[in-house]
Amino acid sequence: MKPLLRATLFILSMLTAPQLHAQAFTRADQCVVGLRVVDREGNAGSIKERRESGCVVKLDNGKTDYNLFWMLRPEGGKPGAANTPPGRQPAGDGTGELKRGKYQCYYLAGSSMNYAFIDIYIDSASAYRDQKGTGGKYRIEASKKIVFESGSMTKVNAQLLGSGKIGLNMSGGNFYNTTCNLKP
Repeated sequence: MKPLLRATLFILSMLTAPQLHAQAFTRADQCVVGLRVVDREGNAGSIKERRESGCVVKLDNGKTDYNLFWMLRPEGGKPGAANTPPGRQPAGDGTGELKRGKYQCYYLAGSSMNYAFIDIYIDSASAYRDQKGTGGKYRIEASKKIVFESGSMTKVNAQLLGSGKIGLNMSGGNFYNTTCNLKP
């Protein structure tokens, strides 16, 4: 990528990226082994290992989970607020549904969030549109997996994440490297 284009994309990503709660990690080196943390869904645990731009966390429920650094905050802050800007409510309502509106998507490149130029418009509990206006149907399973039944996103793996965000993996995996947030 040419230096001028890289610089322009970086500046745009900084202007358009969602602001993180003040206590959310802002750098991978904040993943310190032994530190107690809380993920975006409110699960607490201890950091067991640092890997590149993320942390391996042993959760209190016994599961081991990998999180990108910006998905965590030190334990003791406000539950559920790790990636919710101050003064803004999480997008989900706890019923396993998405609120109607425009979801802007971002992906992690190194240690910076970049706008992915993927917008998803949720029109109802079962209908969506992509940024070009192509419509389709979706459903959310009990496991919180989002299944795009028709439209342009049928091959995308998606998951309803904590705080009503949409996690996407374009190559079919279960690691959601793209996160879509409801635009205020």
